[in-house]
Amino acid sequence: MPEQAHDQVQQSSQNSLGCLIRTLWMIIGNLILAVLFLVLVKKGKEFTAIDIVYWAIVGILIWLRYVDIHHFEGHTSNGTSKADRNHWLSYCAILISVSLSLWALAHGIAKYLLP
Repeated sequence: MPEQAHDQVQQSSQNSLGCLIRTLWMIIGNLILAVLFLVLVKKGKEFTAIDIVYWAIVGILIWLRYVDIHHFEGHTSNGTSKADRNHWLSYCAILISVSLSLWALAHGIAKYLLP
């Protein structure tokens, strides 16, 4: 009986950690990128530590999605099916292309449109 209770506690903690990881890559990480985009618009005339943090967050989000899929049986963002390698590659491509576009836009606005 104690072994069964231990397994339930371990499964519950894995579910909680999986939920936290999903929340990080789906919501919190994107909010952080949005805030960093605004900071880059305001101060992004040159390459700074903010740029490094921005791209580090992108890398962390890619890693979190990988961990979610491979260690916590992550599902697609709408929850209808289990995610696989193709979902992860698609997420990487979309995240990198959108992040790159927004990063370039932020620097362009900072350099050419703001005093």
